Amino acid sequence: CEVEAVTANWVPALELDELWEGEMTAVTVGGTSVLLVNVDGDVRAYRNRCPHQEWALDEGDFDGEIITCSRDLWEFDARSGAGRNP
Repeated sequence: CEVEAVTANWVPALELDELWEGEMTAVTVGGTSVLLVNVDGDVRAYRNRCPHQEWALDEGDFDGEIITCSRDLWEFDARSGAGRNP
């Protein structure tokens, strides 16, 4: 299972210097909640929902590499969005 990457057109949502390395934040783009994560200076964007129970991922944890859902503890690779656990 993977978190859904947002790959449509570029839409400014946040200044880059507002999202430091190892941080994540949620922004709303076109009515959709998007999770932005900064992994070693590379910003990734994903739909801000765990695919298991649709819980907002920005309420979870991010250790700089792994995004962890606070509700069900599912884990996702921040670089690719790929599920790591389960």
